[in-house]
Amino acid sequence: MFKCWLWALSLLLVICECGAQQSVTMRVAQADHPYMQALFTKLAERIECLHQKQVIYQYVDHLPSQQRAIQLLGDEHGIDLFWGVTSQQREQQGWAILIPIAKGLLGYRIALVRSDNPDILAQKKYISDFSSLRVGLSEDWPDANVFSRNGFTVDAFSKSSSHYDMLRKGRFDFLPEELTAFDPQSLPKGLMYDKHNVFYYPSAVYLFVAKGDKQRHQLLSSALRSLFSDGTIERLLHTHLVPNIDAAELATRNYIRLTNPLLPASAPLHISHYWYNNKQGTRQ
Repeated sequence: MFKCWLWALSLLLVICECGAQQSVTMRVAQADHPYMQALFTKLAERIECLHQKQVIYQYVDHLPSQQRAIQLLGDEHGIDLFWGVTSQQREQQGWAILIPIAKGLLGYRIALVRSDNPDILAQKKYISDFSSLRVGLSEDWPDANVFSRNGFTVDAFSKSSSHYDMLRKGRFDFLPEELTAFDPQSLPKGLMYDKHNVFYYPSAVYLFVAKGDKQRHQLLSSALRSLFSDGTIERLLHTHLVPNIDAAELATRNYIRLTNPLLPASAPLHISHYWYNNKQGTRQ
């Protein structure tokens, strides 16, 4: 058994050391977050290692919206790879790789509030406590529907809107920011993070390819499974995202738990190592 294991390991090393024999192009929206940039690099390296194929990324700028981007999957003048929060609609439009690349972290949100009213959410412990407040969310984010379905009054803004200015001017009362972007030092003047609560609902960011694109789906699926299995994903998270998470001090916050009726039944909630801190929440 031990000899078989050594043989398999040596074969893998030989494959990884060999140069890629073929190339595959992946047109994708520009990744502006260091975690996604590092992930794309690791995916290309692992695909070359496992399949002897060189990944050539072609970054596409100026996509008008996430909604439009996923519609362009497989189009002659579109993209080959889309990444974003999943929903039933998006899984009908594209072929999702059912591995949450950010371990569900986009389901954690810390509210931005105005500095002149820092405790506006201090006494808000349950969803029903927010009935008199307005929440700002982009109309292009599935999260807008999640909050709306949970009974929040949502003021949706467009991609081109200055949502920070809208919050400062009182267009809405708070703005749920991604936990992964938590950085009090970089906030615009007049805004601060709520110190009392964290919103949580199960949410998965997937990679999507065009329906029927078996080659890219297989390459990306096997590479992602491999990166999870050997701890690479966990190391990337600790390098690029966990410092922000630790700074938010989640253990001291009250959890406002939302349901996510948009999360497809295919989400692998039963695979605990796919999720940050194994917080799976409630699907419906």
